[in-house]
Amino acid sequence: MAHPRHEVLRLAPSGLRLLVDYEVAAGEPARALRQAFDRDRNGTLDPGEQQALAEYLARTATLRTRLLVDGAEVALRRESVRPEKVDLPAASTALLAVRVELSSAWPEKKKKNFFFDHFLNTTRDVGLQDEDETGHVPVAVECDRCTVTNASSGVPDGPLVRGANTPLHLDVRF
Repeated sequence: MAHPRHEVLRLAPSGLRLLVDYEVAAGEPARALRQAFDRDRNGTLDPGEQQALAEYLARTATLRTRLLVDGAEVALRRESVRPEKVDLPAASTALLAVRVELSSAWPEKKKKNFFFDHFLNTTRDVGLQDEDETGHVPVAVECDRCTVTNASSGVPDGPLVRGANTPLHLDVRF
């Protein structure tokens, strides 16, 4: 069975972006969730109920998601939530999905030696942690004007890492 969550980590000198895709499988799980949010039991989800369902999906998608840089957790800002098929009737068994986009600026790098840190050491350690009862979350990494020199899983290929799973640790060179 495919994992219900997939992630894309985009790294660039300007910051970090994380896209989290989450699906509730078509069938009874999707129908039951829609019906749980149909508070007035009229068979349709009004805009407020649709928003509540989208928020529930977004929170579920990012519940255990942690991004670390140089060993310290960074605060992730929610940029957008794009739900799919939350507007269908409450009895619908069509899949439910959401894409949540999170971002963060690079934290200040702790400097020990100005020359070494500024001119020679342009590598950052990036970690992505996200697990649930279904196992490790599949993740792809994309670098813009950087290179992944080492990855704990997957296949690093210059600016890309394919086939990785969380927990993922990367060495990123700018």
